[in-house]
Amino acid sequence: MDQKLGEIRRRLHDLEANEADLKVRTTQTPDIEAAVAAALAQVPRFRQVLAHGSIVEQKDLLRGFIAGIVITPSKDAASSPGTTCQHL
Repeated sequence: MDQKLGEIRRRLHDLEANEADLKVRTTQTPDIEAAVAAALAQVPRFRQVLAHGSIVEQKDLLRGFIAGIVITPSKDAASSPGTTCQHL
């Protein structure tokens, strides 16, 4: 239970830092080339976290790439904005 609470606190801290960063960025013009370079730099980490990371680390990483996922076990399906997967 303490481990789960620690993970939640770390996630909350990360989200609060992310929120503060987003507030600053709303006044700046985005640098598309830098954004693409940053995304491509995450690919090796993506593979490593999916292979060896905890479920919390995997979920946090995927949140950076996917806006949201809805899983419907009763329909054996999952979807994210613009996509649907059947037979999970």
